Amino acid sequence: MMNPELAPLLDMMDAQGTQMESKPKKRRTAYQRRYKAAFKKIQKRYKLKSGKWKKGGFRLAVREAHRMARRGGKK
Repeated sequence: MMNPELAPLLDMMDAQGTQMESKPKKRRTAYQRRYKAAFKKIQKRYKLKSGKWKKGGFRLAVREAHRMARRGGKK
């Protein structure tokens, strides 16, 4: 009981869905993992009580997280 006009559209949508799933996941580098952890750790210092970023806070948080990630490499 499928509408014949919608059948090609549904087939096309289904084909697009399978193409998107076939992409391999990218692996995160060690630096990206360290940066993510550092950013999560310090972001609350640069936010207001409401959860919004302070003026210039996001930029400062990014810079500090990059500094922390660079220092936290192999020893």
